[in-house]
Amino acid sequence: MSQEKVGAAIKQSVASLIVDLAGEVECIAEETAKRTMNKLQGVMSSPPPTSDEKCKEATINQEYPELFEVLRAKLQGIKVSLATINDGLDRTEL
Repeated sequence: MSQEKVGAAIKQSVASLIVDLAGEVECIAEETAKRTMNKLQGVMSSPPPTSDEKCKEATINQEYPELFEVLRAKLQGIKVSLATINDGLDRTEL
């Protein structure tokens, strides 16, 4: 195997590990958002925002290489979960 192919295999496996880690973090963030909203539901001052209010940013349709698209999607999931948690905390009255 040439040194170039070995380097590409190492990069691919490192990239795969990073994507796997991003997936794990995405799952944790999503579960934390759900648990936060469930726990705080009784002390929130207003109903949750509609999906239109959550999507304030314009979405740019840009094509990414496959690996980066997977990573982008996982990071977007983390972003949504964290925004949900922040929203819940902002609406909480203790």
